[in-house]
Parts: sequence; C-alpha cells; structure tokens
Amino acid sequence: MSGQLTLPVCSACGTVQQPPRELCRNCLADAIEPRALPAGGTVLAGTSLAIGTDPELRNDLPVSVATVQLDPPAGGTSVIAFIEPDLAQAGTRVTLHNAIDRRGEAVFVALRPGGALPEPLRPWAELLPG
Repeated sequence: MSGQLTLPVCSACGTVQQPPRELCRNCLADAIEPRALPAGGTVLAGTSLAIGTDPELRNDLPVSVATVQLDPPAGGTSVIAFIEPDLAQAGTRVTLHNAIDRRGEAVFVALRPGGALPEPLRPWAELLPG
C-alpha cells in the first residue's frame, strides 16, 4: 500500500474523519467508509518522548512523534505519527503509512518518501475487510 493512506471519509460529502467518528463532523451523515488517499504530508512539529507511563513501552523509549498535515484532498487534516528523529523537523516532507504495532494498536508512521515500514510494524490494511 505504498503511497496511499487509508482514512475514514464521509461518502455523502467527502470530508475526512480524523480522528474517526460514527457521524460526519461536516454533514452528520452516518455513511463513513475507509478510503485510500494520497499519503504525502508535511511535518508541522515534532518532539522526542523520553519518559512514558505505560510500562510495556518503557523499553522503546525514547520515541519521536510528529504532527503531520496531510496533502490534498485531505488537506487541513493532521495526524500524530511516529517518526524517525531526523525527520521530526517542521517543514519536512514525509509519506504516511497506516500500521499495526506489536500490541495490535493502529498507529500512523511517517517515513521518508519511498520508505518501507520497519519490523515489527505491519500494514494496517491487513485488518480491513475484503
């Protein structure tokens, strides 16, 4: 699924629903479905987390995260994504991927354009029906 990102989109008005919700934040329709979108984005801000409250994640620290603004047609939508420390600078161009971490949680990962998901992350699309 390289170069595409799957996000919930209202099929009635086309508004991206991030974070996911049952009713459209724009028109209140309940016709929300996963849709493949261009995966490009720009880092707005990034940071490194060195302290965490979850005991299962302490061995993974420090970890870098960033707020990434998506390119059109999802422009204006931002997500928080795991990111390599050297990419966590405002203005950096990245490609976003849906992924599943080793705990089975859905996460966003921002990589260099053309980058592949590192192990043990799995493509999020494995969980989608059909």
